[in-house]
Amino acid sequence: MNCKNCNNLLAENAKFCGKCGKSVLIEDSPTLSVENKKTPSGGEMIKRILKIILIIFFVSMTSSVSSKQSTVGDGWIGDIYNILTIVSVVTFFVLLSKWWKNRKTNKKWFNWRWITLLLVLSLVSFMMLVFSQALISARLKSFGLSQTSSMNGNWVSYNSPDNTFSVQFPLPPSYDTKSQDSENGKIYVDTYKSADETASVGYAVSVTKFPPNLDFSNTNDILEKLVNLSATNINGTIITSKFITQDGYPAIDYLIKGKTTSKVRGINIIVGQNVYQLITSYDTSDETKLEFEKFVGSFKLK
Repeated sequence: MNCKNCNNLLAENAKFCGKCGKSVLIEDSPTLSVENKKTPSGGEMIKRILKIILIIFFVSMTSSVSSKQSTVGDGWIGDIYNILTIVSVVTFFVLLSKWWKNRKTNKKWFNWRWITLLLVLSLVSFMMLVFSQALISARLKSFGLSQTSSMNGNWVSYNSPDNTFSVQFPLPPSYDTKSQDSENGKIYVDTYKSADETASVGYAVSVTKFPPNLDFSNTNDILEKLVNLSATNINGTIITSKFITQDGYPAIDYLIKGKTTSKVRGINIIVGQNVYQLITSYDTSDETKLEFEKFVGSFKLK
């Protein structure tokens, strides 16, 4: 028999090793005991609940980042929201990595400072989301729209009530009609307004029906006057103005810069005694969201 400590050969019935002096007696096997299961304390229950909340939060925030929800893509508000979301996801990963590394040890991983940071970020992100949605709803309301659900990039095909034209809008348009008296008779104006999901870009078709006795022989002069009137109405400046033909009809393509950072891009078309105005309005910072060619290209006279 050898010593378990130094592997020295032991004498028969020896109780201690002659070389290292360690006891050679076999230790008693530990007595098996059944421990009572401890009921989780209030603090432990809170930690467990917060773990579940963190997992749910992580899934929802990751989904938000991956889907790039358009409801919060509204300029600087959307940028702040996305930054907060990314920071929150990183914070969650830090907590998750701490838990994973220490899951089989007694080391403390539940850091209240990290939890507090994550909860604050979550609250601020939620408030930014609410504020952004309220701003978008207010903008859509100004267009007479209430739809804020995602259209998944598929625009809505629209036929005018009098079946004189068709066009595509980002959202179903609101409709308004007005009339006014002039020296030559009544002028009727039908307006169809829409906007993209974040109301960053406004789209409109305005149909002005002039009296039959009004002289429309000089179409270029009429088109130019209408563009000048549009610029005057918004205290803007005409940047570009070009006479073109649209579906074989005389037209003008123009760009107006507003008094601040707003812009108006449009095409006016003369068809008989009627003028069709395809108008887009937007802020300079949202110019990349403008889909002017798609809007104009979808317009068809019947």
